[in-house]
Parts: sequence; C-alpha cells; structure tokens
Amino acid sequence: MRTVLARAAVALLAALLVTWSGVLWRGDRIGSDASDRLIRNADLPEAAFAHEMQRLRDAELLDPSTRWPVARAGALYQRGRFEQSARVLQEVLDEEPDNLEAWLYMREVAEGRDPAREAEARAAIRRLNPTPQAD
Repeated sequence: MRTVLARAAVALLAALLVTWSGVLWRGDRIGSDASDRLIRNADLPEAAFAHEMQRLRDAELLDPSTRWPVARAGALYQRGRFEQSARVLQEVLDEEPDNLEAWLYMREVAEGRDPAREAEARAAIRRLNPTPQAD
C-alpha cells in the first residue's frame, strides 16, 4: 500500500512539474514575442503598443524574474516615455539593486534629463561591472 501511495505521489509531483514547466514556457513565449514586436516596430500604432505591453505584463504574472519589466522599460524608453520607463526601472531596482541591465537602461533614460539619477546609475554600473585594472 505504501509503495502505491509513494508512486502516486511521485506521479502527481511529476505531473505538476510538467504543467508548471508548460506555464513558464508559455509565459516566456508570450513575453519574447511581445518584446520582439516592440523592439522591431518602434512605430507601432498606440493600440498595438498597448496590447504588446499588456502581453509583457501577462508574461510577468508567473515569472518572478525582472526580465519582462526591464523589457517594458526598454519599450517605453524607445517610445520616448522616459518618466514611465524610469518608474518601471526604479521598481526593478528597488527589488534588485544589483541588476546591471536595469542600471544600464536607467543611465540611458536619465542621460541629459536627470543628472543625479544619471550619476547614480553610472556609479552603480562601475560598482557592478568594474573595469579591469592594468598591471
């Protein structure tokens, strides 16, 4: 009886893992497709842009990484929505202060617009990605 219960538990766990992998794969596909469309089509009509941004948010639903918020910030930056981009990036950096990609985007967003934030981003980039010292 115990053997049957143990096998049933293992089978159930395996089914759950396969299902979860499928959910993560689907989220990745949604996010990747939306990100690609946003990057390759900077002149998307507003409705299409909003739709793709929602798809990026949908991809975030079950993915705890910061991949999709950073992609959203990049799309907002590309559209000239610098303040919105900075807000999304700040949310990412509040969760992950050592996120180099977010700091790189933040430097671009702040450049020429917010000198203090730009300096903060440059300092964080140097801290996270120091230049090798010559011997």
